[in-house]
Amino acid sequence: MSETAKRVVLSPDSTGERGFLPPVEDVRDGLLLGDRGYDGQAYLQALDAAGDNFIVRAKAGLNALIAQAFDAQGSAVKKLLGRRLKAVTGRLARHACLDF
Repeated sequence: MSETAKRVVLSPDSTGERGFLPPVEDVRDGLLLGDRGYDGQAYLQALDAAGDNFIVRAKAGLNALIAQAFDAQGSAVKKLLGRRLKAVTGRLARHACLDF
């Protein structure tokens, strides 16, 4: 990865963002940053299967299964693994920073 953006797409509020998604192969060796309109599950699964990187803001109703969790020092927080996000949100306050 470089420290420069390869591509920036701004879409009007009246148009859905999914039509502006880059092909999965264009994300290789990069990072896709997306807002809530980019959260198509099939597309994100294809990115994951290709080993690509992405950060997408999720809708409030998402109740993801936690596959990995790390604290600010990079240590695994094993007690969160395999749990649903909504089941643990009340217990996260003691951690200054968590990475899922």
